[in-house]
Amino acid sequence: VIPLFESREALVNSKKIIESWLSDRRNKETVRAHWQNLFEIMLGYSDSSKQFGVLPSRRLIQKTMFQIEKVLKNYSITPVFFHGSGGSVARGGGSIKEQVSWWPKSAVQRPKQTIQGEMVQRIFSTPEILNSQCVHLANESQLRKVRKTKLETSADLDKFVDLVEKSYRGIVENGELLDALITATPFKYLDALKLGSRPSKRPEKLASIESLRAIPWVLCWTQSRVLWPTWWGVGSAWNQLNDAEKDRLKLFFKTSPFFSSFVKTLGYSLAKVELPVWELYLGKSSQKREIVKSFESEFNAAKDFVHAMSGENGLIWHRPWLEESIRLRSPHIHILNLLQIIAMKNNNEKLLRETLVGIACGMLSTG
Repeated sequence: VIPLFESREALVNSKKIIESWLSDRRNKETVRAHWQNLFEIMLGYSDSSKQFGVLPSRRLIQKTMFQIEKVLKNYSITPVFFHGSGGSVARGGGSIKEQVSWWPKSAVQRPKQTIQGEMVQRIFSTPEILNSQCVHLANESQLRKVRKTKLETSADLDKFVDLVEKSYRGIVENGELLDALITATPFKYLDALKLGSRPSKRPEKLASIESLRAIPWVLCWTQSRVLWPTWWGVGSAWNQLNDAEKDRLKLFFKTSPFFSSFVKTLGYSLAKVELPVWELYLGKSSQKREIVKSFESEFNAAKDFVHAMSGENGLIWHRPWLEESIRLRSPHIHILNLLQIIAMKNNNEKLLRETLVGIACGMLSTG
């Protein structure tokens, strides 16, 4: 039996759920007698990120891991955290080296993670890439023998996370706006193209965060080059902090593996965004002017946040070769976006399928 904690409600109540289950003596005996005293917990990234934002999701997952580790330690049980993450940032992806740096010790000692979609070929295609992933885990495991890891606490970070979530919810809980955004993507064609193992949405008249499934949700924002679920709310949250709070967050960034990991991942996402291309997808939407204006403002503020944290001009300052690679590759994807818009306008499913594959290859992420 492996519990899956993914939604906000599940993550917040995970400690209580596990304590309640282990309070039954028969369940404790089952763990010890049949499960080698290991208790596996699956943590979901896709739906939690979709529900309340990437940064709030990862912060809550971080807190959940440390809480569960403490609870199971009291029962002398070893946790095994199974990270149900995908390749894209909005599905829990990113540098494995950065991610494991903020995991609790037990998660590093017994790592378990899904390898999904496009990441299967990328990670297993060459021995060198697979070996590098394993080396990062091995190095972190060795470091934990001499370095204690505890949950990082910061009132300023928690305030920042809350502000990000509030702004993010302003979009996903606005059915009319969300419907206008999703309509301007290939989303409605995904069922006809039969690209997924499940329907792309649950039956509802108007788009809602509950009806839209996580994988096609991320795919469409990747295809249209906007990737907004990974960065929306960060810039406006940063602008709402006072100078003292901003200074303390800058200092926290230098010492916090979790926060520095997020900022680096955010910079990577922002470097891939092409707002002028995304505007073309909006077509003649009645809300286009207001949408474009708000997105430009939020996007620029998010970039300002990354520059303020790093003190550098580049968005991927720690890997300048990667930022250069994205910059050189990006223009070659533009023509595919134009063809995709034409394919949607003409209901040309064959052309649409070809552009989906091409854009995914160019972005190095299907979503």
